Amino acid sequence: MRSGPIAAAREDRHTPEKKKQELTCAERPNRRCKGRKAHAREEKARADVCGAALTPVPGKAGTRRKEKARNEEKRMKKKKKQGKKRKWLIPLAVVLLAAVVFSVLVGTKVIRINTLLAAGYPVHGIDVSHYQGEIDWAAMKQQGMDFAYIKATEGSAHEDECFDKNWEQAKAAGMLRGAYHFFSFESEGKKQAEHFIKKVGDLKGSLIPVIDVEYYGKYVKTPPDVEKVRKEVRDMIDALEGKYGEKPMIYCTYNVYRKYIEGAFDEVPLWIRNVYYPPEDIGRKWTLWQYTDRAQLDGYQGEEKSIDCNVFQGEKGQLNNYVIQ
Repeated sequence: MRSGPIAAAREDRHTPEKKKQELTCAERPNRRCKGRKAHAREEKARADVCGAALTPVPGKAGTRRKEKARNEEKRMKKKKKQGKKRKWLIPLAVVLLAAVVFSVLVGTKVIRINTLLAAGYPVHGIDVSHYQGEIDWAAMKQQGMDFAYIKATEGSAHEDECFDKNWEQAKAAGMLRGAYHFFSFESEGKKQAEHFIKKVGDLKGSLIPVIDVEYYGKYVKTPPDVEKVRKEVRDMIDALEGKYGEKPMIYCTYNVYRKYIEGAFDEVPLWIRNVYYPPEDIGRKWTLWQYTDRAQLDGYQGEEKSIDCNVFQGEKGQLNNYVIQ
C-alpha cells in the first residue's frame, strides 16, 4: 500500500467527484433537479409496485371457501325459518286433529252437544208413538216436559195402536198435547186429511195438528217428484185448516225441507229436525226444534229405548198461540 503526499493527492483528486455523485437533492437545495414532489411521487410509485407484488391474489381455493361460507349461511337461515314454521304448525295440527275428532264424536252422537244447547230454551216437549209403549205421563211432566205430540195416523188408512190411550192419559196428567200425522207419498193429501180428522176428531184446547213429511222406504234413495209432493201436502194443509181454523205445522228433516218445503210453505209453522246442531242455518223462523232422538227418560216401556225431545222457540205463554181455541 502506498502512502505520502502523492498518494494523498491522488485520493483527493478522485474524492470530490465521488462525493458529488453521492449528493442528494436534500443536500443540494439550490441546484436544479427533479424536485422534492417528483421524487416523492417516484418513491410512492415504487412502494405501490412493491405492495401490489406482496398482496395475495385470490385463487380457486379462496373462492371455494367464500362460496362454502355463503352456502352455510343460507342453510342456517333456512333451518331457522323452518324451525319457526314448525313452532306454529304443531299447535295448528293439534287444533285440526281435535276438531276432526270432535266432529266425528258429534256426528256419531257420542257427544250430544245439542242436549247442552237445548237446555237454554225454557219450553221442552216430547213426541211419541207406539214405539214407546206404555207411558207414565205424570213422570214426563215431572221431568220437565211441557208438551207432547202423539202420533195418530199414517197415510190414508193406518192408525197408531197407542194413540187413544196416550191421548187420554196425557190429558189426565195435565200435559198440553197435540196430534201428528205421518205423511205418505202414495196417497192423496185430501184423503189423508180426512183420515186424520176422522180419527182425532175435535182438537179444541189442543196444539195445532202436525204433518210429518220425511223420507221412508224406497223414497230414501229415489225421492218422489217435487211438484206432486207439494200439491198433495198443500191439499192436506187446506183441508186441515178448513176443519180446525188454524194452519197445521209441518215437521221435516233438512233434506225434505230443502227439496219440498223451502219457499213453498213459508206461511206454515215449521218443526225442524236437526240432531247435530241448532237449526240457525235453515234460513227462516222455526217453531219447534227436534234436537235429539236419543234421549233417555224415565216413565215408558216400549221396544224403543230412546225418545225424541224438542224445544219451543219462545216462552211458555207464547206456546198458547199454537193452541186451537
